Amino acid sequence: MDRHMIKSGSLAGAVSGLALAYLQWAAYLLNILPYHVYIAAAGIILPENLLFSVFGLIVGFVLHTAFFALVGLLLAYVVHHRLEKSVFWGIGFGPAALVLSTLTLAWLAPEQPLWAMTNTAIYFNIISYILYGAFLGYLYKRYMSLPVGRLP
Repeated sequence: MDRHMIKSGSLAGAVSGLALAYLQWAAYLLNILPYHVYIAAAGIILPENLLFSVFGLIVGFVLHTAFFALVGLLLAYVVHHRLEKSVFWGIGFGPAALVLSTLTLAWLAPEQPLWAMTNTAIYFNIISYILYGAFLGYLYKRYMSLPVGRLP
């Protein structure tokens, strides 16, 4: 893997993870999801009394962005020579990221309300992660089409 692929995959993962976080944040505000994604991510390393502070949101943002940058890097490793299929691979990576993030949160932060979701929240999560994967694949393809050294 060269530097351009690593930068493109990480940047595509971080940007699409940010878009996913905003979509899930809106769902949290509309009472579709029972948890805020940054607070759930911060629950991995912070005690419960610090989760709902500004520090908890910052730690959650950093962990969430790092996780999805890693997912974008994995997509770059898998798709590096097949850019025309990057959106389809991204759609496959979306539900895989859903399973991986849910299992990681369930293992490292068992007090989070991940298993107390309604059917609406489950369907919303699945659809939002599929959209995340499609956006991840599109961004990766777009960033790889830029000349070397021209990434934003």
